[in-house]
Amino acid sequence: MIHQGNSWAKFKKSRILTYGLYGFDKNPEEALRLLDELILAGDLSVIMFKYDCICDAQGVYEKFSENTRLKTAREFLEDLIKHGNQWARSQKFGQLCFGGFCFERNPDEARQFLDTLSAQDIEWGIGKKIHSLQDGGYDDKTHSQETKEFLESKSQKGFISPIEAKVEGLIKGIYKFKKDPDQVLPFLQALNQEGKHAARVAMFELLNNGMGYWEKNPEEARLLIEEWIEQEDTWAITTKLDGLYKGLYGYTASKTQTKEFIEQLALRKNRIGLYLQALGMLYGKLGFEQDKEQAHDSIRLYMLGF
Repeated sequence: MIHQGNSWAKFKKSRILTYGLYGFDKNPEEALRLLDELILAGDLSVIMFKYDCICDAQGVYEKFSENTRLKTAREFLEDLIKHGNQWARSQKFGQLCFGGFCFERNPDEARQFLDTLSAQDIEWGIGKKIHSLQDGGYDDKTHSQETKEFLESKSQKGFISPIEAKVEGLIKGIYKFKKDPDQVLPFLQALNQEGKHAARVAMFELLNNGMGYWEKNPEEARLLIEEWIEQEDTWAITTKLDGLYKGLYGYTASKTQTKEFIEQLALRKNRIGLYLQALGMLYGKLGFEQDKEQAHDSIRLYMLGF
């Protein structure tokens, strides 16, 4: 399996060679070589294992001094961050907030880190920055005009967290927004017309559950889902499927209706519909009777890329 490039087998072998398990001699250099091959593919379990080896002085890092391991671990995280790794971003931010092996507690540097990520339009950084603003409480004295401008700028780019924060600002009159609930739906509708998909999600959540500060209207939310399904919106399709299967979002739980909706999608050669129809027929699930021959027809259409 190793020679065939099996990722699980490589990871297993790297652990065996790191610790000298099952009668194998330790071979930390070969273990590290296998780990680095897998890290290139972005395997989170492998990344976390290598990081733990560095921090805990395991494998090739056993003979490293603490200062060398600290430098190595920090460089490892920074390189992962440079390549867009979410776990590494979270590690660095958490350690800057609370202290850790690589970084001492430094709230100012944590804020600068979020500012850098936000300026690069990295959604994780934008969301974390907004949460930090919200953690300051709802005393408007803690929020500057800069906060409002940040939310305006990022919501216009279609990021979900600033859109939801601006909605909250318009409803409650916080984050330097003038209290004006009547502007909420026009704001979301305008973003939706510009193709900002996150506005649809925010509009649906607002109507479906109120988000803690809006009168619920699940029926209107359901009608929006139906409208977006006609536009072949994948998120709307999966939301309705979830609703029909579990009885959510104003839909009644019904295997019959779930099956009928899947069949409608499949007739339109929608890939979600074709996939679920094949799955249902193959295993006799989702309200379908088992029919492997018909399942294979759906699989063929799915593979053709409809």
